[in-house]
Amino acid sequence: VSKLYNQEDVLFNSKSLNYLTFKNGKQTSTCFSIFSAILMLVITFLLSMYFSLLFTSSKYLLILTTPLTILIVVLISSLLVNLDYKESFKLKKFSLKKFIKIFIIYMCAYILTNYIMIAVTKIFPSIVEDYSLLEKFLTIDNIVLSVILTALAPAVAEELLFRGVVYNSVNKKYGYLLAIILSALSFGIFHMNWMQGIYASLLGLVLGYSYYKSGSLFVPIIIHFINNSFAVFSEYYNFLDFTIPTFGHIILIISSIFIIFSLLFILEKKSVTKV
Repeated sequence: VSKLYNQEDVLFNSKSLNYLTFKNGKQTSTCFSIFSAILMLVITFLLSMYFSLLFTSSKYLLILTTPLTILIVVLISSLLVNLDYKESFKLKKFSLKKFIKIFIIYMCAYILTNYIMIAVTKIFPSIVEDYSLLEKFLTIDNIVLSVILTALAPAVAEELLFRGVVYNSVNKKYGYLLAIILSALSFGIFHMNWMQGIYASLLGLVLGYSYYKSGSLFVPIIIHFINNSFAVFSEYYNFLDFTIPTFGHIILIISSIFIIFSLLFILEKKSVTKV
């Protein structure tokens, strides 16, 4: 990107050097510009589509196409703009107490999101058929390999792109709230199917908030990995069943909403590290 656009006002969307710092006498950037983030999303999407067509005969390569493409694009882009990756991606320790609170919020949001998806599939049953075909094709018989390829790899790669790049670029100029929303929406759109897109957008809101509150990219990566792992294990053991009595549905929904707002209130009252 920096080789292509060798001007600070184009690269960083500003004629000032707010995105630049100096480390060990070298000029480094602490954040991608919004323009750069959009460019990276487009390049990643196009390359993923291209490689997906090449590797249709290999299920494993097809699954790894998007995570590997994301990692390559982010790595090359970071090198081109001399990005201070530790500062930009917030690869640092996080508070365990804060993580527990955030994780409880995620679990409640997970329950609510599943009920929302049930409602959506009742209204638009056709999206289930499309997703079922994709899910069946990408299913791996080995559960360990499935966790690595469909839970861990996407969690690391996608969080680098959507929270590490998209969130940071928007947050730098417009603040955390819009950054959470836009990173979540782009995360959903990137999945390119309605079922995963809606779910990913809702999950993205939680991931973005967890990044904002924790100040560490490790937190959304862990939550993302756990979420993907739930999906993997539910395929093998079918332990996540939301077909419970109506009264149970109501109790779960009300309890989840109450817990989410209670913890959000607690987290907002305390001083926290902002990304």
